[in-house]
Amino acid sequence: LEEGGRGSHRGFSLETLRDMTASEIGNIVRVPAEGKVIYSYIRKIPHMTLKATVQPITMTVMRVTLKIKPEFTWVDHWHGISEPFKIWVENPQNFSLLHFEDFSLARQAVKDKEEQTVSFALPLQHPHPPQYIVRVVSDRWVGVSFEHPFSVKHLMLPGRETPHTPLLPLIPLPKTALQNPQFEALYKFQFFNAIQTQVFHCLYHTDFNVLIGAPTGSGKTIVSEIAIFRVFNQQEQRKNEKGEGQPGGAEQGGGKVVY
Repeated sequence: LEEGGRGSHRGFSLETLRDMTASEIGNIVRVPAEGKVIYSYIRKIPHMTLKATVQPITMTVMRVTLKIKPEFTWVDHWHGISEPFKIWVENPQNFSLLHFEDFSLARQAVKDKEEQTVSFALPLQHPHPPQYIVRVVSDRWVGVSFEHPFSVKHLMLPGRETPHTPLLPLIPLPKTALQNPQFEALYKFQFFNAIQTQVFHCLYHTDFNVLIGAPTGSGKTIVSEIAIFRVFNQQEQRKNEKGEGQPGGAEQGGGKVVY
């Protein structure tokens, strides 16, 4: 939409027009009665607001969660059943394209004003650029695009050390370390293997969270059983404590462990 006269020529962007009232638009086109018509047409052109949150996964990979909120009036004979868009992320410093995907905005989502979520992983470049830019471009409407810059300078990145825990040359731990004949009777072997020995204290004597990744056949099932034994021990301890203060308390209660 352009305004001209007396040697002046001024254009108005779609964003500027969306911020105007019907009366102001009518004054621009110098036909006040047409202001409401143009105003309603502007509200039918696809429009959305973007918000991005960033989460580091590793030192070199981050996850971007893009929130897309549609803000326009859906008209079936204009928009059909969905509006197609392209989403891409770029580094404005070197104009490199880091991510690209298709996105479809459904009719019902617009009518319900339902916020859409798109999540994807991106390479985390070093050194970090001042900002990245995510763009959402209409695949049908010429000139309709939206952009949202976001920074990664605030990210708390994980350390550079190797994520793997070295396997220590420990003396194999005997199964008698369980100090429970019933538990010990479940195993025909006499000693835990290297992995089981190294994680035994953490699993059997503490409540720390543990993530264990090891090859098939390395004894991970027994590792999980060691943690389950701790649950049984604590449950029995609570029963005994309760039984000391309440008659018959030791027979009450129960628990389950799902593996």
